[in-house]
Amino acid sequence: TKICAASGSVESQETIGWSEESQKRVDSIWSFISQLSKAESSFLPVKLNTDATAVCNHQKQATTTGNDQSEEAPRLVNISDEFINDMNISDIEKRIKDNGLLSEGNEYTTFAPNDNVAELAYYHCDEPDEPEEPVEVAPRRITRKQKYYERLQRQKYYTYTEKVAASLGGKGTTVHHVVSARSDAITLNSLQEEMDAKKEAENNEKGKGKGKGGKGRSGKGGKGGKGKKGHINRKEQILAKNKEKMLQADKDQIQLALTAATEEEKTTDRIFLLSKKLKALRSKVDDSVLVSGYMQLIEWCMVQWREECVVVDSEDDLDDFEEVDESSVRDYTGAVRVFRISYDTVQLYAEHMSPADIRKIQQHFHILGLREAVKELYQFYVLKHDGNYEKEARYRAKKLSALEKALNLNMSFATFQMLHCGHLMQRSFNSKSDERVVGFKPDAWQRELLDIVDSKQSALVVAPTSSGKTFISYYTMKQVIEANKKNKYQSKAQLVIYIAPTKALVRQVAAEVYAHYGPIVGIQTSQYEQSVENCQVLVTVPQCLEELLLDPKWNSKKIAYCILDEIHCIQEFGTGEQSLDEGGSIVWEHVINLLPCPFLALSATIGNPECFRNWLAFSQERYHREVRVVTHKYRWADLKLQVYNPDLDDESLLQITATNEAPEKSNLSHLHPVASLSLTTIQEEDSLFHLRLSPEELYQLYHILQTLAGDFQSELEELDPDKYFSGLILRYDVFEYETKLKNLIVAWSRDEQKVSVIEKALAELSGTIHSKDAEYPSSSQFCYDYFLALLVELHNNEKLPALVFSLDRHRCNRLVTDLVKKLDQMETAETQRPDYQRKLKEYQKRQEKLGKKKKKNRDKDEKEAKCAADATNDDNFTAELPGKDERFSFLRKGEGAHDDDKQFWINRISQTSDFITTLVNGLDRGIGVHHGALPSAYRTAVEVLFRSGHLKVVISTGTLSLGINMPCKTVVFAGDSHALTPLSFHQMSGRAGRRGYDDYGNIVFFGISQYRVFSLLCAKLTTLTGGQPINPTVTLRLLNCYYQTEESDRKEIAERLRGLLSPSLYSTNLSEKEATIHRYHSRWLFRIYVDILIRMPLLERNSLAPTNIASLAMQLFNTEPSNLLISYFFLSDAIDEIANQVDNQQARLNSLFLVLCHIFRPIPVTAYLASHNSQSDDEASSLIVLPELKEDHVKLLASYNRQIIQQFVKCILSAHEMEDTTTQEQSSLPFSSVPVGSSPGEFAEAVKSKPDSLVAKLDETARKVIIRSPFVSLSGHSDEFNSAQELADTCNLSLPIDIDQIPASSLQDIRGRYLRLNAYAWDFLKHGKRKLLVHENGFKEANAWELIRDWAEILQKLSLYLTGLPKANDDRLKRVCQLFEFLHKEFQEKFDRFNN
Repeated sequence: TKICAASGSVESQETIGWSEESQKRVDSIWSFISQLSKAESSFLPVKLNTDATAVCNHQKQATTTGNDQSEEAPRLVNISDEFINDMNISDIEKRIKDNGLLSEGNEYTTFAPNDNVAELAYYHCDEPDEPEEPVEVAPRRITRKQKYYERLQRQKYYTYTEKVAASLGGKGTTVHHVVSARSDAITLNSLQEEMDAKKEAENNEKGKGKGKGGKGRSGKGGKGGKGKKGHINRKEQILAKNKEKMLQADKDQIQLALTAATEEEKTTDRIFLLSKKLKALRSKVDDSVLVSGYMQLIEWCMVQWREECVVVDSEDDLDDFEEVDESSVRDYTGAVRVFRISYDTVQLYAEHMSPADIRKIQQHFHILGLREAVKELYQFYVLKHDGNYEKEARYRAKKLSALEKALNLNMSFATFQMLHCGHLMQRSFNSKSDERVVGFKPDAWQRELLDIVDSKQSALVVAPTSSGKTFISYYTMKQVIEANKKNKYQSKAQLVIYIAPTKALVRQVAAEVYAHYGPIVGIQTSQYEQSVENCQVLVTVPQCLEELLLDPKWNSKKIAYCILDEIHCIQEFGTGEQSLDEGGSIVWEHVINLLPCPFLALSATIGNPECFRNWLAFSQERYHREVRVVTHKYRWADLKLQVYNPDLDDESLLQITATNEAPEKSNLSHLHPVASLSLTTIQEEDSLFHLRLSPEELYQLYHILQTLAGDFQSELEELDPDKYFSGLILRYDVFEYETKLKNLIVAWSRDEQKVSVIEKALAELSGTIHSKDAEYPSSSQFCYDYFLALLVELHNNEKLPALVFSLDRHRCNRLVTDLVKKLDQMETAETQRPDYQRKLKEYQKRQEKLGKKKKKNRDKDEKEAKCAADATNDDNFTAELPGKDERFSFLRKGEGAHDDDKQFWINRISQTSDFITTLVNGLDRGIGVHHGALPSAYRTAVEVLFRSGHLKVVISTGTLSLGINMPCKTVVFAGDSHALTPLSFHQMSGRAGRRGYDDYGNIVFFGISQYRVFSLLCAKLTTLTGGQPINPTVTLRLLNCYYQTEESDRKEIAERLRGLLSPSLYSTNLSEKEATIHRYHSRWLFRIYVDILIRMPLLERNSLAPTNIASLAMQLFNTEPSNLLISYFFLSDAIDEIANQVDNQQARLNSLFLVLCHIFRPIPVTAYLASHNSQSDDEASSLIVLPELKEDHVKLLASYNRQIIQQFVKCILSAHEMEDTTTQEQSSLPFSSVPVGSSPGEFAEAVKSKPDSLVAKLDETARKVIIRSPFVSLSGHSDEFNSAQELADTCNLSLPIDIDQIPASSLQDIRGRYLRLNAYAWDFLKHGKRKLLVHENGFKEANAWELIRDWAEILQKLSLYLTGLPKANDDRLKRVCQLFEFLHKEFQEKFDRFNN
């Protein structure tokens, strides 16, 4: 069988198993059948009449029948040449004219079956046909009351912003660390370069000074002076005395700090207090006086290490000691602190240290057994002093006492650093001072960003979370703000636009900008805006910026720079929290293509940065700007992976009585990242290189390989840490070591002799808990039962605060409510104990007496006041008041926000339901929840209180994963979800271990199967593919912007609008030939959509200006094609007929809402739910299955679909007939890619060589198919389609046709049958109950909320549109308005109750 296409179009020739042998068999069968048909008698039961002529005649008849069914060639509506040239589609239009596809004049038919459509109020254009003379309008007078209200609102906004900005410092979550990693890495080599540069600068300065001496007597070439040589004038004496006084004051402060720390009993408390005070004094006192404080700190750290190694009976007799049992896990905290503080002190303050100080430090390292460190510290000190003190600073080793020998680490310097100091390694990537940056030394990649902004170019920045990429945003703002200050005219002030993907991030960024630069920031979201017109930095969401860029009245020239934060959201990100107005991923493509300015695109997770950059470059080509890629792949903090895998038989985990009681054994098991890989993934993919290993994990991996290597140990010698590293190890050195070790592992995995070593190493790393045969508890009930036990363990292990991500909103709500209820029950059980009640009554009596005394004696003297205070302090009531006992909370004494600040945020929350009240009560216990269905005031309170340290646990969907400043120690993934992709996993895990807070982060998997955990860890980052940016509504908005602009300005605005026709992101991921076809197809789509919009008619016939109802279609852009369908119903007079029918009001409402339910957000009902349909029961609470439309409305819907599909198919067919768009002959099966048949050339030769064969005869009359898949066409189908679904599912795979491109209703299956719909919106309007939507209509709670929210917004927009229509005094139109207003009011009231 063969299917041919017309010449010059897509050739879809297919032969099944065609070969020379097959040819012979077919010819022999054909010859045999011909002979049988001519025989007088036959052995067959029926007579065969199948000669070649008959077969060909039958085929011709079928072809003729098919051609008769097809209508005439398409005719596209003629549009203006000016618009064609401005949009740069003249090549498409030329093809249309050359092929006779253009209608003559205005001869075309509209889709709407209404001859009087032009008389409807929905059709009239807003602009008058004839320009009228401008009428002077007096400026609107603002009353004092309005001014007061505006001022009050502005003040409230600034108060709110100031409080949010104050929380962004994260002071509440910042825990002081005695030692922490530094970003300014100092090595012997870098110090030598610094000293050489300093000497060179001094020599140059001396050279300049020669011959420039004064008239004094200080010698030739000297600077000289008026006084005698060596004379110190009065001014210098005063300065010297002042300096001496200041130095003494600094010494006094250090002495006070030492005295305060010495008063602490425990060594650890002394170290903590002194280090905290020294950190606070670092910027206030002279560096020279800090040395004494740090030397004392080092001494105390050595004492701590001694306490961790031995037990001394008496400090007076240190020789009498007992070593700690070696079987127990040794704590190396003291040794780590000695190492880190000593190196920091020598590197930063060596010039202020005496030789005795450096010898003392060398002695400590000699005791620890780190001789390599002794030598390196000595070299540091001597080099810093320019070669002086070589003898004085040298430490001469002495014989160690028995106690000192017991303090030996018994490991090499490199091993000690890799195992115990990896999180404290200095981070630096070619950091250098730059005058453009204050406060830190930017790395090389950050300096490159500064150069890009200064040259006003665009950049794609790909760097992990907390790596330091955000600073470039504020540098860009600073440059523009300073330029505006120099500008004489305020009207010419430039603007920086910051795009954030969520409203929560918009609020945060606006507060940060306000904290940096004051009230120059504006906010615009779909529900709120502030200072949009007069701001210098506008923070908004993509959809709002898209509206501004498509608004012809908005001046886009003032945009100086655009910052696109979290640009990976251009791919659908699995948060499920975007509302209708925030738009989807496609809006990001529109914004980027419309931007007339350079931009900075920021992201931490992009799998294909180079390909993505190539697409971004298309949008900047017309402005002659380049787009550069700046990548930085190293995280600041390492992540430790852990799995919560408790003993399910341990009942004590389910019977917790207090949060401060740690479990007997830890249930968190460490997961080595490499253990998540299989041998196959290491051999075939680069998954190993996607994993980031900490120094400790690298050492563990090397040690296992070395143990198992056997005869191959010699190949591992160069990667032995003791040989590979020397002296102080930097984090960057470990990154290089990691790459080499991974390369070796991949090479060994592909070597037959060494592959067994890798297999054994994987098994060793996995152990029994993480072996491939093991299973992690992964049920939802497990999450609910053991959530409190997990948090208690994290709480007692100092791993809070934590963010708990669960991408199921219902699970989030249940986790937080169950947790708060359990804590309430625990506290209630405690307070009901008799001894607690007795003490509480005594306490209350004393408080009552004390209150009476205070009221009676307000003016008592100081002595009496002291006695009263003593009486209060004498209170021995140790139990806490209800709600404040730290045993039933995750807050400890002294933690949390100030009461006034906490109350400010809580007072903003309207406690309208028991659920919200429970959530507010949870805030006092350090627990919060965050997702899109919660009130905005509560979500903001959670964000601020978490940063203030008042919340220790926040349970969230994906709302807190996109750039929100929520620094935490631990990220918990609670329960699985289909939305948990590798992209969202990397984005969420990046919240742990934020820079400036913690040196490493913790990732805990809780209630997720092992397969999913391993898949998330070893999967590649999602490739950004994008979608099809052109659709009818975008075309309509483009035309609206173009034709609403003055004719003189259209050329300029068209240059920006042309960006929407730029190559899509999807096309850049294709091969060159496929990409060319896709772009050709997209440009044709634009032209087809223009034609369809004119026929709707949403565009006016002559001027192409949008009609009145086009504004409604543009407002409902996220509901396409429903927005076009409702416009069609309005223009067909169907809605007016419903509103003006004779029936009663309820019947009209039912008819109207039934039509709306079939148009907006239609969801097919499942067979199971359909079987439980309760339509017949009038008293039932839910219909479940939506009733069918009336016959007239069914015909109207079918007419719309038929006309849209016919016009779309005919135009696409013509487009691909004109151009050879064959990407590949479909001679292979679509999914398995199994090759079938022969190539077109071979087939043509075979047919030509045997013209009398069956295949040759069929070839002459083969039906021509272009759009339809050749495999489907084998069943006799042609290029005729009954539904959009059929077109999308059975089209040729080489053509880029998708269901989203077809603006027809997709409520039909592939056979054209209409699907039965879920009556969820109808049922909700009837009962307004959440539980019924879940249990009867079959939705998840989160999905139900999103659908009902969308419906509320849709009805609101419909009502607002009708209210603002011209000719509102029309009685028919009034009745329509009343119906929609009533529907919106009823639905909104029920939705408000649903929210509460």
